[in-house]
Amino acid sequence: MIVLTNRGFFFACAALGLVIACSAGRPVSDYEPGTSAGGSPLGSGGSGAVPVPPEQELEGSFQAPVVSGRLVFSANPSSNRVAQIDVETLAVRVLDAGHAPTYLAPLPTGATEGGALVLNTRSRDASLLLLSNEEAGETRSLRVPVHEGANSWAIGASGRFAIAWTASGGSGSDGHQDITIIEPSERPDVMQLGVGYRPTAIHISEDETRAVVVSNPGLTVIELGEAATSGVLREYPLPMVDGARDVSVTPDGRLALVRLPGQGSLLILDLETGEEIAIPLPGELSDLDLSRDGALAVGVIRPDGRDDGEASMGGADNLGSAGAASQDAQKSLVLTFPLERILSNPSQFDVVEVEDFVGSVSLTEDQRSILAFTNALANPRVWIIDAETRSQRAVDLRAPVKSVLPSPDGRHAVAVLSPPSGSTSRGAVAFLPIDRPLPPRIEGTSSLVFHVVFSPEGDRALITTRGDSSTKSVALVAGFPTLSVQSFELPSLALAAFIVGPLEKGIVSQAHPEGRITFIDLPRGEVVTLTGYELGSRVIE
Repeated sequence: MIVLTNRGFFFACAALGLVIACSAGRPVSDYEPGTSAGGSPLGSGGSGAVPVPPEQELEGSFQAPVVSGRLVFSANPSSNRVAQIDVETLAVRVLDAGHAPTYLAPLPTGATEGGALVLNTRSRDASLLLLSNEEAGETRSLRVPVHEGANSWAIGASGRFAIAWTASGGSGSDGHQDITIIEPSERPDVMQLGVGYRPTAIHISEDETRAVVVSNPGLTVIELGEAATSGVLREYPLPMVDGARDVSVTPDGRLALVRLPGQGSLLILDLETGEEIAIPLPGELSDLDLSRDGALAVGVIRPDGRDDGEASMGGADNLGSAGAASQDAQKSLVLTFPLERILSNPSQFDVVEVEDFVGSVSLTEDQRSILAFTNALANPRVWIIDAETRSQRAVDLRAPVKSVLPSPDGRHAVAVLSPPSGSTSRGAVAFLPIDRPLPPRIEGTSSLVFHVVFSPEGDRALITTRGDSSTKSVALVAGFPTLSVQSFELPSLALAAFIVGPLEKGIVSQAHPEGRITFIDLPRGEVVTLTGYELGSRVIE
C-alpha cells in the first residue's frame, strides 16, 4: 500500500498541526454543484447551451492513509513544541521540535517503531519523532535539514523513506523543483534532488524502491536506494493540454495512467520500458479511478464529452448493438479497464451505458461495485453498478451530490450533499447501502460537512461539520449496517477527524490556543474532551 499525504490535509490541520497513527479524514472543499443563473442544471453542451463545468476531485479531500498506533501528535508553531497524546490513557508528553513546526505526517511501523514527521517552516528542517517504546510512550526527537518552502510529505508503506516536497498554489514564478529524501532512523540519511517544474504529487512504490514525481512537464522516476545515493532514473514528458492532467500510478510503480483533458484517449505509460500505449475512447474521460491493487481502472465519459461521430469503440462486444455509440445525449458511459488485459489488447475494455448525466466514479476496495455520480450539475442520483454483472440501480438522495465515499468493506457509502433549494440546512449527508437495495438515510446539518472518515473494518463512519460564529461544529457517528446516527456537539471549531480502529475511538481536534481534542468512545457514545495539553495541563470534560 502506498502511504501518501497531501497539502489539503496539512492546511486543514495547520492551526493545531495534528497527526495520528490511524485512519484520518480530510476537509471538504466548499464547492457547490454548477447551476445556471436561474438555479436550473447547466446544459450538456451543444449549440446555445451553457458549457458544463468539469467534475471536482473531492474524494481525495476526505480520504487518508491508515497506519498503526495509538498516539496523537499535535504541533504548535508558536511554542516550537509537539504534544504526544496517548489515546487510551490520555497521557501527554511535550516534545521539542524546530522553529514553527507545522506540517505533520504519521510514520508507519515497519522500518521503524513508528512515530511522526513534522516540517519546521522557519528553520528549514524537519523533526523526526521516532517512537522507541509505544507502551512507555518513549519518543526521540531528531532534526534533519530540508529544502526551503517544503510543505508536504510522501511516505513509504513501511516508513523506510519519506520525501518532503512543495505543493504550490500555481501562482508566482517559483517552480518548487526541490525535494528532500529522508531515510528515518537514529542516524537518518538525507539527500536533496531537483525534479520537474511545480510538482503536484509524489507516489512511492509499495516495495519502496522507486518514487514517481508528477509535475508540470511530466513524470520523474527516482531510484530509492540509500537516501544519500538516490537519484533520477529517467524523465517522461507528457503532452501539454489545457486543464489539469490526472495521473494515477500503480502501487508497484510500474505503470502510469494519464487522463488528458480534451483528448478522446487514455494514455498508459510503462515506467520501466518507456513504452506508451494510447487507448482510443469514444470521448473524453471526465474522471478516472484506480483500484488499490492497481489491477483495475474505471473511467467515465459524460454526455458532453461523447464523440458520437465514431460508430465503434473498444469493448464493442459488451454493448450488444454492434458497438454503436448511443445518440441519446443523456447517456453516460462507464468504462472498466482490466490493466493486464488491455496492455496486450488496448481495445479490450468494457463499457456500461448509464441513463443519466454522470461524470465522476468511485470504485470500492473489493472492486465489486462502481459508484457513478456528478458534482458538475445539481444531480441527486448515485448509480451503483455491479462491476461483474454490470447491473445497475439509481439511488435518489433528494439533494445535489458533492462526493461519494465507499466504506473499506465496500458494503456502504457516505455521500456529502448540498442542501436542495429552499432547505433550512446548510449541509447534508446521506448513508447508503451498496450491497443491498435498501433506502438511504439522509441527515441535514446546520453547517457544512467538513470531514468523513471510516473505521478500518467499515462498520462505522465519523463525520464532522464546521460551524461559524452562529453555529456549532458537530460530530456525527454512523453505524453500519443499521444506519444509526448519533450527534455530538463540539465545544469549538473542528479541525481534523480520526478513528483509531483497535481502540474503537473517534477523535476530533479543534481550534483552541492551548490545544483541544475530543475523544468519542464509538460503541458506548461516551465523550471526553481534553483541553490545555500544550501548557502541560489537562482539563478533562
